[in-house]
Amino acid sequence: MRKNIYKFVAFSFIIGAFLACDNATTDFDGFDEQVEIKNIVRREITMDKSFYSTLVSTISSEDKEAKDFISKNNAFSPTIAPASKYIPAFLDKEFYAADPTSSIKVNYKNIEGVSEKVAAYKGESYKVTREDYQSVWGDDVLFVEAFTPEKSPEKEIPVLLAKHYPEAKEGDKQNVNYLYSDKEPHDATVEAYSLKEDFESQKKDPESGYYSDVVIDGWLNVAVQGSKCWETREYSDNKFANFSSFKTGEVNEVWLITPAIKLGEEKGFKLSFDAKVRFVAGDCLSVLISEDFDGKKENLGLADWKDITSSFTLPTQETDNPESVGEFLLDSYQGKTIYVALKYLGDSRSDAPEQKTTTYQIDNITIGKIAPGIVVEKSELQYAVFENKGDNSWVLDTDKSLVLLQPNDYTAMGENYPNISNEERAHYKIPTYLSGKYPYEAEETVKNVVYYTWSDKATGEEYILKNGTWERTTWTVDEQSQFIRTDKAWVFDPTILINFAGHSEGYQMVVDYVKANQGVDNPDLLDSRGNAEFYYGFNAYYPNITYRDKDRALDPTFPVNGTSAEKSKFMNERTIEGLAVFLSLAYPDAETSVSGVDQHAVITGVKIYMDPSSNLSNSLYTYEFKCVGNKKWEVLSRTSEDSGEVEEYTEE
Repeated sequence: MRKNIYKFVAFSFIIGAFLACDNATTDFDGFDEQVEIKNIVRREITMDKSFYSTLVSTISSEDKEAKDFISKNNAFSPTIAPASKYIPAFLDKEFYAADPTSSIKVNYKNIEGVSEKVAAYKGESYKVTREDYQSVWGDDVLFVEAFTPEKSPEKEIPVLLAKHYPEAKEGDKQNVNYLYSDKEPHDATVEAYSLKEDFESQKKDPESGYYSDVVIDGWLNVAVQGSKCWETREYSDNKFANFSSFKTGEVNEVWLITPAIKLGEEKGFKLSFDAKVRFVAGDCLSVLISEDFDGKKENLGLADWKDITSSFTLPTQETDNPESVGEFLLDSYQGKTIYVALKYLGDSRSDAPEQKTTTYQIDNITIGKIAPGIVVEKSELQYAVFENKGDNSWVLDTDKSLVLLQPNDYTAMGENYPNISNEERAHYKIPTYLSGKYPYEAEETVKNVVYYTWSDKATGEEYILKNGTWERTTWTVDEQSQFIRTDKAWVFDPTILINFAGHSEGYQMVVDYVKANQGVDNPDLLDSRGNAEFYYGFNAYYPNITYRDKDRALDPTFPVNGTSAEKSKFMNERTIEGLAVFLSLAYPDAETSVSGVDQHAVITGVKIYMDPSSNLSNSLYTYEFKCVGNKKWEVLSRTSEDSGEVEEYTEE
């Protein structure tokens, strides 16, 4: 073991705080040596959707802000919903039988630098529906699926939100996406619908994060045989109903049935839908119609169903998108109430006479007729944010610090859809977008940027202008905290543990720091892509810390002509400095002790590339630091994760 003498005090800088932990101890109030120990738990768990759901159930409804934040984000926030405060109650519920001295490491996500104001913008966006537009225009036929200057979103959407969110509280924010035309509608011949279903109202399962069975008010989704029902799927920002018997190992007879449709006395109503097939293996889909079904699934087999499949041209080969299968004229059902069903009959049993497993994707089911109506020539997708002012009153959010990206902004940023689903790409593009949109803003200007991460989800992040660069103050990081069981309850152990393996955002924090400091006078210290620097050697792209000569030689203080040992010593010291900078950025509020326990930080998985003192291309290390003051961290040790060798650092 080598023993080095080293002491470093980190630079001061503020960005956002987050906590995690390691190393069980018994230095906590509440341990009773008299307690009989029977069930000592030593576990590591990762918070998933079901765990977050259980945790939320332990939070009092009076603590609404924290409860809503965790529920929306499946994550914690040091300022709004700290993990150290809310995880113990969850552990009390899940591990109530654990005896004192038990310890559990909990992996979770922390969203750093979140202000209450910004947190309110994150969540599902409300998409204005066809029924909403009918309500706005006051007619089921003479309406358009758009707002106009006369039927303005500022005036009409608050009425819709009051109807759909009657339990909303003062200060709540709601993202809304809708269509808008700058021209008023004019008379025209239109398709008047008795039924129009495009499946866009379907939501992802809050537990799994995936779409599940099709669930629509008034519709039936029935598995007569087998265990699967029609499911919702999404591709290219379009939702549809989907079914396949592939690998079910059973016979599947599955019905998707419309609500009761009462046809008028006039003629001309037609049934149509779009379909697409994949992995064709047999004809599995039938289209049926009934005029004596009573709408109850238990009576499905008692009704008379007429097979009208032959009236449509169902696809038999794969196509890129769902296509119209034709129309069926409903004049013979004039004045009657009907139900329409799509029946899938497949079989993937190993001993089946014929494997029938074709995947069917169904969309845009309509029953309509040509009738006099109104239309607009053009409408465009737009986004808005509304704020609840109390007493179920909503107004358009006009906060001057709010920057809400519109669909054309995503196009200008090179996105194919009106959202940015890749978080890393959003964090790279948004600063450039802000620089172009606000070229003359003063230093320290703050903007609350709200952007869509999916067609129906938005998030909010705070950006601040520093040294001419827009910097994000909100970070999502993977954290681990340890909790200890006393004889009374689970309590938080304050040791900070950060896994730096693949921690791109941690590396990027140091890159941004160099850009705002050393890189101002020496731009050569920064990679042209903006995700690497060569003063400390931190690279967020790979991510690693480079010790390679050609990279570090861009730093004029690097001992280019030194020995391998001299170069390694120089870069080792810079690595410690860089990690201390990271800690000061990530934990600006860290104190020297918590509940009488010294505040330590352990950073694992630090990857060093091309260390001249090592035979390995990539070397992994664990560093331990101690908080010695306000944004000041002192290194204690470095341990090789490859060899186990420990280097201790002590004060001179």
